[in-house]
Amino acid sequence: MQQYAFQNNGNGVYQLHRTWRYRGEQPDGNWRTAAHETVFAILAGSGLLETQSRRYGLQVGDLLVVPEGTVYKPPAANSRTFEVLALELDSDALLQGMNPSHTDEILQISDLQTGDGCRHCMEAIYQERIAELEGYEEVCAGYAAVLYLLLRRGIQQHADEPERTRSIQQCAQVKRYLEVHYREDINLDKLADLVGINRFHLSHVFRRVFGVSPIRYLFTLRIHAARHMLTVSDRSVAEIGTDLGFSSPSYFSQRFHQMVGMSPLEYRRVSRKTNRGMAQLPLPVADPEDSIP
Repeated sequence: MQQYAFQNNGNGVYQLHRTWRYRGEQPDGNWRTAAHETVFAILAGSGLLETQSRRYGLQVGDLLVVPEGTVYKPPAANSRTFEVLALELDSDALLQGMNPSHTDEILQISDLQTGDGCRHCMEAIYQERIAELEGYEEVCAGYAAVLYLLLRRGIQQHADEPERTRSIQQCAQVKRYLEVHYREDINLDKLADLVGINRFHLSHVFRRVFGVSPIRYLFTLRIHAARHMLTVSDRSVAEIGTDLGFSSPSYFSQRFHQMVGMSPLEYRRVSRKTNRGMAQLPLPVADPEDSIP
């Protein structure tokens, strides 16, 4: 184990006190109280960290932020390859937003949420202090500043996770609704009311989750059904358009041509003549507006 003390006398946002790393079993597995906020990065293997109220299973890529004053046992190995890199730092702003009633609450996030940046900064600080080349203190201070910002980003993403999960569930509900009710009179406001969120938020999240807007997905379902009906039935274009919820035959023909690349009648002629059917022709080729007249 190697340790060092480093004080940053910059703007006072953070102070880096100590960094260390170890492999295999933690040499001192006794209970201790965190003198400063401490960040642990799990570099290899798997292990366990304990507080007085719970245990945290650890694996490669995990980051743990231990608040100042937490009574805990440092990470101990579950495997011979277990390797940990740790930093102690002061930052009153770092853990803002965590529940103050949980005095030993440890934040566990994945380094993937920071693009491996935290682990990179911690490793760079550790190596700079060992080498002690000219200007290493300034280099360490720079890496510590970046580390602080990346940790804040990871903490924010962690805090947003319940909201993100709820939004995904709401979008999935809308998607299932559209797959059943796509023939009905539907607009974005109705879909937003269905799940109780803002229409603009629904459109944004739905597009992020499924790659298309809710209204584009609605049109895709309708045109997909229209292609099937044009291929296997002799119903008129007007009847098919009305049955699928389009406001007029001309609007149905317009949207069909926009998404398939040909008119409904032309599609019927081509699909029957070639016996290709709807599955072989691309859908869609254009993105309809988020409105339905």
